[in-house]
Amino acid sequence: MRAARDHGAAFVGANVLRLDAGTREHFLKVLATEYPRLVDGYERLFAGGSRTVPRDYAEAVDATVADVRAMLDMRERAVS
Repeated sequence: MRAARDHGAAFVGANVLRLDAGTREHFLKVLATEYPRLVDGYERLFAGGSRTVPRDYAEAVDATVADVRAMLDMRERAVS
């Protein structure tokens, strides 16, 4: 986010991954090929075939992004 800000970005947002049927299988297959060390972590996050990560994980990601955004004096959204 710092690099984005340093290159002129005034706002930044983030969200966690959602893996619907079909997408999940394709994503995990590519992950296994390109980044095999990450597969176990993603399988734990999306346990039991879940499309989304656990709520507490998503909230922790949101909080971290908000903290970094505040530290860098960036907004969440563009001002209209």
